[in-house]
Amino acid sequence: DLHSFPTRRSSDLNLLLFGLDLRPESLPAEPAAASLALFAQGRPREALALLYRAALSHFIHEDGLPLETAMTELECEREVRRSGAAAKSRYFRSLTVCWIRTAYGHEQLSEACHRELAQGYREAFS
Repeated sequence: DLHSFPTRRSSDLNLLLFGLDLRPESLPAEPAAASLALFAQGRPREALALLYRAALSHFIHEDGLPLETAMTELECEREVRRSGAAAKSRYFRSLTVCWIRTAYGHEQLSEACHRELAQGYREAFS
């Protein structure tokens, strides 16, 4: 009986990307404000990760982009660029570059740069 096998909705497949929890319910109501608060608490990597998670979650759950768990950050950025949303694409490109530098290059993001990313998030996803 084919109906006895559990089925997986496509939304179930995109809950984790790069080890990041992308479930909408895992995110605060105001990601930009929460990110700024984390940065102010001396947690810059978590602050940036929150913006990145929120953006990815939006692309998957709101815009329906087919981002897959096997994709790299740059492949996700390319998929966003292909979606044609110019403002979101420009923002996500900047966010991705900062995320890669922080996550893999262990660079410290300046407070001014972080504020700019938080404001950019509000503008791109409001």
